[in-house]
Amino acid sequence: MLLLGVAIGCAPRETAPERPTRDGLVVLLVADQFRDDYLDRFRPLLDGGLRRLLDEGARFTDTRHLHAVTETAPGHATLSTGSHPRRHGIISNYWYEPSEGEEVYSADTPETDGAPGRLLVPTLGDWIKAARPDSRVFSLSTKDRAAVFLGGHRADGAFWYDWESGEMESSEYYSEEEPPWLRAFNDERLLDRRWGSAWEAPEIPAETLRDMGVVEADLGPLTWGWPHVFGGTNPALHEGFYGGLARSPALDRHLVDFALHLVDSNDLGGEGRLDLLAISFSSLDFVGHRYGPDSLEVLDTVLQLDDALKVLLDHLQARVGMDRLFLALSSDHGVAPLPELRAPFGLPGARLGPEVVLCVQRAESALDGRFGEERWLAPGPRLDPETVARRGLAREDLERTLTEALGRCPNVSRAWSRGELLDGPGDDPLQAAWTRSFHPQRSPDFLLQFDPFFQETVSSAATHGSPWEYDTRVPFLLLAPGVAPGPRTEPVGTVDIAPTLASLVGVPWPAEIDGVPRAGD
Repeated sequence: MLLLGVAIGCAPRETAPERPTRDGLVVLLVADQFRDDYLDRFRPLLDGGLRRLLDEGARFTDTRHLHAVTETAPGHATLSTGSHPRRHGIISNYWYEPSEGEEVYSADTPETDGAPGRLLVPTLGDWIKAARPDSRVFSLSTKDRAAVFLGGHRADGAFWYDWESGEMESSEYYSEEEPPWLRAFNDERLLDRRWGSAWEAPEIPAETLRDMGVVEADLGPLTWGWPHVFGGTNPALHEGFYGGLARSPALDRHLVDFALHLVDSNDLGGEGRLDLLAISFSSLDFVGHRYGPDSLEVLDTVLQLDDALKVLLDHLQARVGMDRLFLALSSDHGVAPLPELRAPFGLPGARLGPEVVLCVQRAESALDGRFGEERWLAPGPRLDPETVARRGLAREDLERTLTEALGRCPNVSRAWSRGELLDGPGDDPLQAAWTRSFHPQRSPDFLLQFDPFFQETVSSAATHGSPWEYDTRVPFLLLAPGVAPGPRTEPVGTVDIAPTLASLVGVPWPAEIDGVPRAGD
């Protein structure tokens, strides 16, 4: 079934019982664009950190994002806050902000680039800080928005990858001066050692690949096969090399190297402390966009993440101890399969074409035809408020006319209007998902719901962003003292992960969140 559930996460809200907080290290791991089915498909080849989490931890086998716009920024904000985008305000990676009169980036503010100012609620790290002011909270990723929204408002540091220099960087929001330990790590120039190397194809039997559904798609003459190289023909080390590395598994291991340095330099999880380390691994997202979820490249990226997580877990076990480690792993979203691989089997699937673009662009003419020619739409898209006021027309009629026109476009299964989403979810699980993604002050007046297995892109092989199961169903692995290992089949929302971790360490969480604890309560 492709549709996400409607009843998940609807239990009464609560806060943690009053009890002393526990010491230790809370670790929130996010594997960007990691579909839950990868754990089952690729499990025979897993022998590192992912395998350890599967063997020793609890696996919630029916975990989903319950919002419709499944992108990086809203996914990370949801995981860290226990709230849906309607509450936390991060509705997309970018959106048109009416109060500023322009499109804005989720992780930038008018004052500072790389800051959580647009996030409207506190995060798990903020909850920990409120309970234990002496705690330290650090987050890191290849992407700035992932690090910013995992860290929250009161993080001691959020760090991300500079694609031009190959260094880890931050912003003035967190510190006006570069910490000496950060400069020491960057000065090692670990990635420079990969200059002149290539990403080689893993040696896996063809029969195993077939069993796992791994297929090499023909992506055209402008895409090289194996081996994959980084940078161009300039014989000197240059910035293009660092950007190329980010589109390979190399950066996941680099993040682990950075995390180990950060943990040791700051004594995270030391005696008498409760700290938070949040890491978002982005390689799978870059690789998945470029090659698709059924590619050998995606499989190898998962296997290399498995290896990197083993290094991380072994280090944390030795330094912090498993009796003081509270770790969860999930993802910000999944990804759609390539329609080109489904077509030979007669399965549904399509890719964006000019007929879809033109139909959507011409939908405004339906308003002209019924109400007369006007400037009906403003950026967003939104109904132009001046036109609506001057004409004195009912918004409901305008919204209905436009959504019906948009809904007749190829590969558009439904268009949702502001009026429908302001009314609340009702009994329709799809409307519930779009309502959870809708913020009254930030969201556009119209949102398009494309057909299942439709790829809204021609610039990459695969993408995400829909309410369908391949985009919403993600892992939730939990390894913590007192949590029994093994599968748990009850439906869980990703909004439940932050309060689950908070409950395990005795940290109160706000009553005004959407999630509930699933262990330790």
